[in-house]
Amino acid sequence: MRILVPTDFSSYADSALNVALLIGKAYNAQVDLFHSTDSFLPWQKDYLSDIRASYKTSIEERLELLKKDVQKEGLKSEYYVGTGSLVDDLRRQVDMHDYDLIVMGSHGARAKEEWFLGTYAQKVIRKIHENVLVIKKDFKKIDFSEVLFVTGLELEDQEALKYFLEFIQPFEVKKVHIMAVDTSGFYSQPTILMLEALKDFKEIASAFDTETHFYTDYSVDAGVRHFSKENGIDLIAMSNHSRRPIKRIFQGSNVEIVVNHSEIPVLTIDYKN
Repeated sequence: MRILVPTDFSSYADSALNVALLIGKAYNAQVDLFHSTDSFLPWQKDYLSDIRASYKTSIEERLELLKKDVQKEGLKSEYYVGTGSLVDDLRRQVDMHDYDLIVMGSHGARAKEEWFLGTYAQKVIRKIHENVLVIKKDFKKIDFSEVLFVTGLELEDQEALKYFLEFIQPFEVKKVHIMAVDTSGFYSQPTILMLEALKDFKEIASAFDTETHFYTDYSVDAGVRHFSKENGIDLIAMSNHSRRPIKRIFQGSNVEIVVNHSEIPVLTIDYKN
């Protein structure tokens, strides 16, 4: 496995790196670091343009220290610096290397503190077709006892579920919850059909202690948050793989809203065909 951690050296980025190291140890993965100058505000960029050379050197020195920290944990690591748009730089980076996971820290949509990954997390999930784990809080050890896979019951979600089950394999997962949310909207399917479709997903996860749920709430985001709180969920996973434009408007927006609002780590699955 190869993991990429975008960093602006903030506490949120440090938390993302700590989580990436925990996952990296479980997989004996390479953990790479990435910094983009797009992490700075416009007035900072103007100021730094006059000292670009020393600035780049300073950034590389800080990345080198982080790289050594990763290597002290027994993992391989490289670092990279982008000088343009974060999303464009990140896309070029993932195109050059076969990354299995991007781990990003974020303060979410509601926090007052400004931080570049909080602004760009949605763009990264929307535009860069990689598996992305977004976290809001640091933790000292991985405890994914209760995990949740949220599905719209599409066939491609079954493939995403398979990827998710592979991801959680090294961890001590006690129960896998698979949930579809009924928002009582215009496009709602009959309950009996939804429950029948959930059986196919449960069969895929038969190696785990698995429960399926057809949960009613006023939105997908609300349903995910409320269910997660009620059931002590430690990790949320959602498919972000749809390439059909109309469907992506609805599915993609749900994924991004959940990522913004959830305090629980969210894994968006956008696997390679």
